[in-house]
Amino acid sequence: MDAKDEIAGLRAQAKHFRELAAINRKAARAAKDCKAWVEAIKAQSRVDEYVLAAQQRDRLARELRGRI
Repeated sequence: MDAKDEIAGLRAQAKHFRELAAINRKAARAAKDCKAWVEAIKAQSRVDEYVLAAQQRDRLARELRGRI
């Protein structure tokens, strides 16, 4: 696979994870409003995981870009 294609794939994955994080932020807010604390904590945990995954993809893409 070409490095540019791999970078594009990593960027697409990062974008997808950010979209999932946004969805789960809304779910966490809704759960907090309904005082469903366990669901709010679970949703926030997923947000944290998705943000971390997006940051990792961004870091890998920067490293690959630096090698080109």
